[in-house]
Amino acid sequence: MKVLIVVNAVEKPSDLHAIVGDQLDWFGPGSRIIVTSQNEEILKEYDSDKAPTYMVTELDDGQAFKLFCKHAFRMQSSIPDYDGLSNCIGNATEKLPLAIEVVGSFLRGKSIQEWEMMEKSVKARLMSSQKTTVGLQELLDICNGELDHQQKDIFLDIACFISGVDARIASYLWPNCYPSSGCILMPLAKIGENNELQMHRLLRRLGKRIFEQEGSGDPIGRKFYIQEKGMENVEALLFDFTAEYFQLMPELRFLKLDNAKVSGNFGGAFASLRWLCWQRCPLDLIQCNEIEELPKLPPSLICLRVSSKRMKAIPLLEDLKELDELCLSDGDLKACRPPSKKLMPESNVQQMIGKPSFSISFPKLTKLELSLSQIIKLKFEPKEITQLKMLVLSGSSLEEVSELPKTLSVLSIQGCSSLKRLPTVQGLNNLSVFKLYHSAIEEIEGLECLKALKRLDISNCKIQNLHGVGRLTSLRSLILSDCDYLDSLPDLSNLKLLKLLEIRQCKMIHQIEGLEELTSLEKLNISGCLAENSVQVQNVLRHVMARSTDT
Repeated sequence: MKVLIVVNAVEKPSDLHAIVGDQLDWFGPGSRIIVTSQNEEILKEYDSDKAPTYMVTELDDGQAFKLFCKHAFRMQSSIPDYDGLSNCIGNATEKLPLAIEVVGSFLRGKSIQEWEMMEKSVKARLMSSQKTTVGLQELLDICNGELDHQQKDIFLDIACFISGVDARIASYLWPNCYPSSGCILMPLAKIGENNELQMHRLLRRLGKRIFEQEGSGDPIGRKFYIQEKGMENVEALLFDFTAEYFQLMPELRFLKLDNAKVSGNFGGAFASLRWLCWQRCPLDLIQCNEIEELPKLPPSLICLRVSSKRMKAIPLLEDLKELDELCLSDGDLKACRPPSKKLMPESNVQQMIGKPSFSISFPKLTKLELSLSQIIKLKFEPKEITQLKMLVLSGSSLEEVSELPKTLSVLSIQGCSSLKRLPTVQGLNNLSVFKLYHSAIEEIEGLECLKALKRLDISNCKIQNLHGVGRLTSLRSLILSDCDYLDSLPDLSNLKLLKLLEIRQCKMIHQIEGLEELTSLEKLNISGCLAENSVQVQNVLRHVMARSTDT
């Protein structure tokens, strides 16, 4: 079989061997395997005729200057007041794309005075090193020296610890810093398509080197403990996550304890903690009264994510008034102990055993994900929930949800097979995404009022009608699948902005009115329903395909 394989940043021969094996002959004629690496040794075991190498050279002066201007000015040439500075700094920079991108992007939008300071620093480095160009390590040292204290902390946090973490989560570590504010240090770090923090591995390596140099004289004062080398000879390893262990780290801000077991009373141990992720934790509050770390979490906590199949009780959270994001999951369909009565002061224990409830009253909460099999009733306190933007619910036992917060922009209900009725969505004026999967809900009351709704997904539900969907004039995407009880749709002709329409396995739908009026439609998928082979659907499908071909 003829293949094209691209493998980037291969460090060890074994990494390449795992993909292509010992020989290249088993790939079909015409196949191409492109490998990038800093290690020439990785290709030594392969025939040089079949695996030729190409040594990447530095950019020439013209290419380097254009790339510098692209990052510094977002154009291929300099601007008059910066011509001299651009030439001086550009010519003094090592002609490697990453080095040019770093210094060019670092200077973007800065004043003449700041450019002059960079020029002065570059000239000083050239004079002290007796070199003709400034390398990446030296450029990073210069840029690091220009950062303020918080920016330096952010750079080291990303380089040493949280590259790849969701930027929205990571921002909780830094007071008054959010991804949209620009304090994520472009170009030293970037935010990817999925909101993940990205930092080039060379920059991460250089950042760790800076950290090690700064902490070498005072290992006790280190912000992180990082050990990546010398692990192959370890014969014994002990992690004892006790309260005393964590009390030695009063400045701890970020804690991820996936698969970890802890014990003890953690009261006062996490005075500075702002982000906790504890997934697949062996938590059992029935058998172990010592585990009080969740009830005693610090009021400063902003993000809490806990997932455990053995979680038998909902943690006590009433003191977490600063909480911005809460994700709780037990991942277990078996009956669990009802939540503590402290969450529902108006209920007594007997009532809760009969009908477990969870009351939400976090004034700063913006994101809530609950997947708790023991919850039957979910209650929101409208006066206490004023900033909630995203709500994701799942749980086979959930039967009742109180009035939904008016501030929601994303609502996702998944696997709530006992939930037959949803409170009216009228008044959710900011709701832009609504997903409903595997639920017993038969009707969405107030659907026609969701004027800001852009995406509506309904799958495997007992929904019987979608009255009002034809009035959702902001809708861009409408996906319906496996809705066996849905036999008709209202006229869709007013959905002028609709780009995606999918109706799959909704067997009873025999007609789709207004389909010809959907002038913005880019993708149409009608299958598994009575309307699939109608002349109307086939004509519209041809028009959509023709438009996509033209564009």
